[in-house]
Amino acid sequence: MNRADFPEKHFRFPERGAWAAALVLGLLALYVGLRYYSASPLNVWENRAVYRTGYTPLASGDSAVFLSIGQEILRGGMPYRGLFDHKGPLIYLANALGQAAGGIVGVWLLELLALAGSLLFFYRTARLFAGRASAVLASAAVLFGCVPLLKGGNFAETYALPFQAATLYWFCKYLKQERFLSAAETARCGAEFGAVFLLRPNITGIWILFCAAVLADSAIRKRWRFLVSRAGAFLFGTAAVAAPVLLWLAAGGAFPDFIRQFWLYNLEYTGLASPERVLFAFRYFLGLSDYTFAALGVFLFLVIRPAPPFRRSWSGLFLLNLALGFLLAALPGRCDTHYLISAAVGWFPALVWLAARLEQGVKEGRRKKRALVCAAVCAVLIFRPIRGALGDFSPAGWRAYQDRLNPAACSPLVDPPLDETVRWIRNHTRPADTLAGYGENSIARILLYSGRRSAVKYIYCPSLTPPIAGNPLFRDLLGRLQESRPAYLIRQKQILSDFDRTFATRDPFPEPLRQWLGEAGYRKVFENESFEIYALPGPAE
Repeated sequence: MNRADFPEKHFRFPERGAWAAALVLGLLALYVGLRYYSASPLNVWENRAVYRTGYTPLASGDSAVFLSIGQEILRGGMPYRGLFDHKGPLIYLANALGQAAGGIVGVWLLELLALAGSLLFFYRTARLFAGRASAVLASAAVLFGCVPLLKGGNFAETYALPFQAATLYWFCKYLKQERFLSAAETARCGAEFGAVFLLRPNITGIWILFCAAVLADSAIRKRWRFLVSRAGAFLFGTAAVAAPVLLWLAAGGAFPDFIRQFWLYNLEYTGLASPERVLFAFRYFLGLSDYTFAALGVFLFLVIRPAPPFRRSWSGLFLLNLALGFLLAALPGRCDTHYLISAAVGWFPALVWLAARLEQGVKEGRRKKRALVCAAVCAVLIFRPIRGALGDFSPAGWRAYQDRLNPAACSPLVDPPLDETVRWIRNHTRPADTLAGYGENSIARILLYSGRRSAVKYIYCPSLTPPIAGNPLFRDLLGRLQESRPAYLIRQKQILSDFDRTFATRDPFPEPLRQWLGEAGYRKVFENESFEIYALPGPAE
């Protein structure tokens, strides 16, 4: 039996070049996942070998929150009702699934799967317009362009990127293949929108723009049957993802908390950002990546002088998508770099065009000015990030890696005050003791590293103090403390202000909380430069 025994229309072996492309992209995804995700086996081993803390330090406090809520789900709890946070429920479910499959390494495997899926759809998008070599180069470029934005991984944007890349592929296919998209593909777009909306609503710009473009195009061409059927398919796909998650929240009694924290709180949180802060964040994001101005220049060039594989209307849509991605990232008024990961779907079409033009010039042997310009831009955008990554495999990079594994050359602790607090809790409390925290994400790290559960839902101090969400949340916290009377309360002494662009610290200790601790008989049993622990007389003795 050989290949000829299989009808070509029913079965087709991938070409040799496709296997090579898949191997290259797979190795690149594995390298980035191992090197830059804090939950990767490599970083887990490094941290344990060097710092000897007994736990795996995480690069992101947000990741600690997501892991803590994932653990709460595995223990039978519910997000929003059990612990306060304002991200979408899918990020907590992903962390619960990963930890159930293999602990923190299981979470890393999910991250790696999301990264590989993103590369797959970026590559498929590039293949609609360019050759295999160009597609691999453009995919590698966008991968390494996202590396400075990862910050340890396990963000909502980490899991949203493959859905955004898949939707970019479907819409590029719609634009290229005579303006046609099947009902099944449209339903997939709707499912991808539902997933990203339940991760982080303000990164759904690609659906807002391209769905509006498809609706407008169908209305202008009076394709009413197509419009109605595809709109129904899109809504069906969205409901297929969103309905089970919302029903799960409702069955667990967490739906009202979900509305308050995920929707109402986020609206107020975003509304606090003044136009000045939004503009500041927008300028910050524009200057954050080498790709931004190159992509803008490419798209503007294509609008003025269109050339294959893009038409003028296409490049205009991609230009708007890039601008919308930056605007939505800046809307909260914060300069968190991981917000910009989603802008990769805005950069990518420009990278595809540049790589395709370079490949065309090489094949045809032309030395025109345009080909030379494309080659120069590609050299900056594609090869420089890869050269930086290849530095890890150089003799100097290997020596630097060995130095990182030398405990004598490193600080014995990742965060000495935090590590000291974790060790005190491990040595002086029992797993059954109830703990409460008042601070920011460091409280979630302490709970996660010490293996203890929170007695109350609030661990994120900025959500409890004016002006964010106002005093009702704080009154709710105080009522829960009075009702549960946890054995210990951890207070973070200094936190960063979410909306202070100078990143000045402040000391969060509201007088009602201080007064209640005294009236309830709590006394201070531990203090260092960053944290205080108060205990009821029973457990302290």
